[in-house]
Amino acid sequence: SGFRIALLGPPNAGKSSLFNAIVGQQRAIVHERPGTTRDVVGEAVALGGVSCMVWDTAGLRVAADEVEAEGVTRAKAAAAVADCTLLCLDGSAPLPPGLDDLIPRTARCVILVLTKADRSFTPPQVPDALRARVLEIHATSVRDGRGVDELRGALSALAMQALDSADTSALVVTGTRQEEAVLGALRDLDEAIADMRAEAPPEVVASRLRSAVERLGEVTGRTVTEDVLGRIFSRFCVGK
Repeated sequence: SGFRIALLGPPNAGKSSLFNAIVGQQRAIVHERPGTTRDVVGEAVALGGVSCMVWDTAGLRVAADEVEAEGVTRAKAAAAVADCTLLCLDGSAPLPPGLDDLIPRTARCVILVLTKADRSFTPPQVPDALRARVLEIHATSVRDGRGVDELRGALSALAMQALDSADTSALVVTGTRQEEAVLGALRDLDEAIADMRAEAPPEVVASRLRSAVERLGEVTGRTVTEDVLGRIFSRFCVGK
């Protein structure tokens, strides 16, 4: 599923604009009216070569109806399972009260993002209690681009750190085709072991091992069969 990043914060904090800037496309609707985002919007993106899933969420406030209340519940649920939470606050306005309550207690890593830094303002004073709960503080503006690349760089570093520290047995594949190749290689190896225990001829065992190596080659790029090329070209638009 990749390194999971959730954008969290009150309405009109610039979450959707920042989400679009991080993923590099106009994926979420942006509007001045509060409460535009009512559900979790996710997009896969590579940051520093690491597969990431970025989630835009509904603004956190007292809901006006059941639909918005469900959106707030889903926003908190996304932040609770995210590997990193971006707490987005409008840096051009006074910070709202109760900021500590916006961060789920189960949040693993929190970055405070003060948005709309292009506006003329004095950066707000971040309370010590909130500062103690965040890993970093970034000021960004999607209008003039300031701070966005730095934030993406920080997220890339965190994603790479998580990748390096994770259990290596849980890594490697990034798509269905690679997963199928690895599982196929495991089946070939299981069959090779069974053949050896049954004292099958060496050429039978060698055939199983060759199949396993070819399947792993599909992941590393050393083996490119016509079938693999067909599946790749069926998923991507490749110019002549």
